[in-house]
Amino acid sequence: MVSNNNNKQKQAPREGWVYKKKGLKIKKKEKKVVIKPKVDTPPAIVIEQPPQEIIPVPKEAVNSNWNQLNKSLQGKLKVYQKKKEVKLANKAQKEAAESAKAERSIVYIKDYNELFQEESDDKSATKYLAIDCKVLEVEGNKSSIGKICIANQFGNIIYEKVVIPLENVIDYRTKYTGLTRDIINRKGVKFFEVQKEVEKILRDKIIIGHDLNEDLKVLKLTYKKKQLRDALHFPQFFNPTTKEQDSLKNISKRELKFSPDRWEVDGVRDAKLCMLLYLKCKKEWEQFTNQKFYGKDITKAFA
Repeated sequence: MVSNNNNKQKQAPREGWVYKKKGLKIKKKEKKVVIKPKVDTPPAIVIEQPPQEIIPVPKEAVNSNWNQLNKSLQGKLKVYQKKKEVKLANKAQKEAAESAKAERSIVYIKDYNELFQEESDDKSATKYLAIDCKVLEVEGNKSSIGKICIANQFGNIIYEKVVIPLENVIDYRTKYTGLTRDIINRKGVKFFEVQKEVEKILRDKIIIGHDLNEDLKVLKLTYKKKQLRDALHFPQFFNPTTKEQDSLKNISKRELKFSPDRWEVDGVRDAKLCMLLYLKCKKEWEQFTNQKFYGKDITKAFA
């Protein structure tokens, strides 16, 4: 007979009980669940307001303040401009009066030959040569040489020729060149002959002039820029008032105190004046040129 104890089946654990060793049973503590009562919040009350009527503001009312401010500013600006104009006019008038007073005290030279302190008969092609070209207008709206003069550093003319242009002349520009058809037909020399002679004279020389770019263009010759001394581009000869390039006439009046009663067309005179300007301002001119060409003493190359 089998014992009842062995036939006993393991019973499932009861809920809420915890079984430990030695058959002891300890009752598990149950957690208390607190259920809070639900509180119904009342819905938000939305009060609808009637739409406000937008009243358009007149444009004149919006811009009235700005218009008043603008008028005030314009009035002040006009007063300021008027004061500035009066101030500038008084300053110009004062400067003109001082300049006229100073000019009256200056005794100007009438004959450019008096500008040369030492007279010399040397007509050699010195290291420094000044040139002047008279330019005609030819077919195709082009320029062509009509006359050339070359002066050495002693102020003597070493070359002077009237040139027959290659193209037909449209305008002799007699007012500025002093040339006519009759003069060119009687005294003119073929262009290529003059070009060859001038190139030989100017080779390896320092060339001085006023607007050399135009002179060399009509001669159809090219030279290194460091060989050129152009009075038109030398800052010391710029107009003191406008700070711009100036004419040979005005430069000569300021720098050489040379002011003839009548400034007539004369290539010989212009070439000599260019040489005198260079000799007077040689130190400053060479410093300007050396600085322009990276500090190199270019005069040694032509010694």
